Amino acid sequence: MERLLGDLTPPRRGWWTATLITAGLLSTFELTHGGDGSFTYSFRLTPITALLIALLWLPTLIRVGALGGGSVKTPAGEATLAGIPLELLRELDVDTQREALPALIAVADAAEAKADSAAAPALRQVREDLQDQLAALTPDAKAARRQLAEYAHQYDEIRKTKPAGSVRTWEMTLLIGAARALGPQARYTPDELARIFASGSEGERIVGLATIQANHDPATFHLALEALDHSRSAFEQYHALEAIDEMLESLIPAQRRDLEATLIRQRSGAPKTWINRDDRSRWDLSTTIMRRLTELSAK
Repeated sequence: MERLLGDLTPPRRGWWTATLITAGLLSTFELTHGGDGSFTYSFRLTPITALLIALLWLPTLIRVGALGGGSVKTPAGEATLAGIPLELLRELDVDTQREALPALIAVADAAEAKADSAAAPALRQVREDLQDQLAALTPDAKAARRQLAEYAHQYDEIRKTKPAGSVRTWEMTLLIGAARALGPQARYTPDELARIFASGSEGERIVGLATIQANHDPATFHLALEALDHSRSAFEQYHALEAIDEMLESLIPAQRRDLEATLIRQRSGAPKTWINRDDRSRWDLSTTIMRRLTELSAK
């Protein structure tokens, strides 16, 4: 009984708790850029904050649910792990869902990246369900494209008006998570995405990368590789790596060889290269991709 109670207690330590607490704090933090160049800081509680705190229970539900094949018995019936965050959103209006879902997607994405092999599939399903829920709020292709254009504009404004740091990174992460959810809805062709990358702003390129990551179409690999090798920011390069990671198994041998050569160059420390051990997120992800390339070559 004591062991069971321990399993039913929300985790007090670890990366999941730290991620959610950090995200919850950032969701209360608002920074405004004044016309005189100054910044004003304010704090406010939001529905996002409450939802992030509620998700502290998710690892417990995954552990308990794993014993029953991915589901948990409740007084109301059987709840699947993937449906838990959506249950929290059921009573919220559409505008609040549009505000809250990107934060939940961002947290689920971070959790999936750090999870072990047992928990990762459940967390991936959670993320995909959240993305589907957000996409369902904008079912029309034209509306999805308008929203993606707005995300691109917001991204450019964030980079222009807010100082580098965790708050800015969090806000940009929310945007790319939301853009990834809407990417399939917009139905961009590879040629359209190529035009965006050739002449678009940083925000448009990020939205394009989010779309590529969502669709993981090998026909857009050259765009993700260009973003990896000629990034306009560290943030863009990280998400280029994520987009490539999603499509890796679909690449033909020539594309894999191009990718390997680019990664070796970017990790070499030579001038105009970005991937180094100072940024563990990009270094570790690139290491994982190189390991997977080796495994694929051996098959």
